[in-house]
Amino acid sequence: MKTSFLTLLTLLALFVSCTKDREETTASSILILNEGLFNSATSSISSYDPETKAIVQNVFKNANNAAVIGDVLQSAKEINDELYLVVNNSHKIIVVDPTTLILKRSLILPETSSPRYVEQGSGDELLVTDLYGTAVTRINKTTGDVLGLIELGTSSEELIRVGSKVFVANPGPYLNPANTISVIETTDNSVTKIETGGVNIVSIKADNSGKVWATATGNYGDITGKVIVIDSENLTIVKTIDIGGSPSDLVINSSTNEVFVLNAPKVQVLDLVTYAIKNESVVSGYFYTINVDEKDNKLYVTDPKDYTSNGTLNVFSLSGDSLDQVTVGVNPGFIYIKD
Repeated sequence: MKTSFLTLLTLLALFVSCTKDREETTASSILILNEGLFNSATSSISSYDPETKAIVQNVFKNANNAAVIGDVLQSAKEINDELYLVVNNSHKIIVVDPTTLILKRSLILPETSSPRYVEQGSGDELLVTDLYGTAVTRINKTTGDVLGLIELGTSSEELIRVGSKVFVANPGPYLNPANTISVIETTDNSVTKIETGGVNIVSIKADNSGKVWATATGNYGDITGKVIVIDSENLTIVKTIDIGGSPSDLVINSSTNEVFVLNAPKVQVLDLVTYAIKNESVVSGYFYTINVDEKDNKLYVTDPKDYTSNGTLNVFSLSGDSLDQVTVGVNPGFIYIKD
C-alpha cells in the first residue's frame, strides 16, 4: 500500500513537472525574435507576458525538442492561424502553431535567396521579399515549391496586403537607393510602381481606413527621412511628411490615432488623421525595432546593445514612461504581437 502511494506521488510529480514545462513553452501574446549572430545559427525566440512581466527564453527550442531555428530570424507573419517565421540567412520559412510554437513544417527556399518578409498572395501562394534580389518569390504555402517570380527591378523589404493588392517597400542598393513602392495585384500578379519622392523605402504598414504608410530612410547624408502616406485604392500619394533623420520603422495605433516612427536616437509620434508631428521624441535611444500593443496601449522597442551579447526588450507607455525592461536574446529584432 505504501509503495503504491509513493508511486502515485511520483507519477503526480511527473505530471505537474510536464505541465509546467508545457506552460513555459507556450507563447504569450508577445514574441521577440532574436536574430542571433550572423553565420552562426543562433536565432532564438523570447516570450514576454505583458500582465505578469515574465520573460521566457528559447520558447521555440523548448517546444520542439531542442530544435534549432537557424541563422538570422528576420520576421513573423500570421496567416490563417499559422505563424510563418522567415529565417533570412538559412533561406527558409518555418511554419509553427502561433500559440504553442510547435513546428508544423519548414519551407526551404533557394540558397541564392535572401528572404526578409512574407505575405499572403493569391490562393495557396505566399509572396516572399528578397533583400538582394530584384523579384518577389511566389511559393506554395504547404510545400514551399517555387511557383514563379514577380520582377520588381529592385530589392524588396517589408510588404503589406490591402484587399487584393500587396504593397512592397523597395530599398534598392545601398549606393543607389530606390524611390519606389511596388504594388502587386494578386489577381494577376501585375506590378504598378509608385514614385514616392523619398529614397530607401524599408517599412510599410496599413491603417484601418485603407491608407498605406511607409518610411523613406534617405541616404544617411543629404537626403533625409520622410513618411509617405498612400491611398491604397487609387495609388496616389496623400501626404509626404518630412521628419528628418533616417527613419527605419513605423507602427500604427488605430485606437489612439497615432503613428510611432523609429528614427534613432528617438521615437517620433505622428497624428494618424492630421499627419502632424505630435511629439518629436516620445522615447529616446538607439533602438532596433518597434511595435505597439493596441489592446493595452504599450510601446515596445528592442535594444541590441553591442550586437554580440544579449539585448533587451523595453516597454513604455504611449506617453514615454518606462514600464519595464527585460533581457532577451542576441540581436533582438522583430516584435510579434498576436492580434
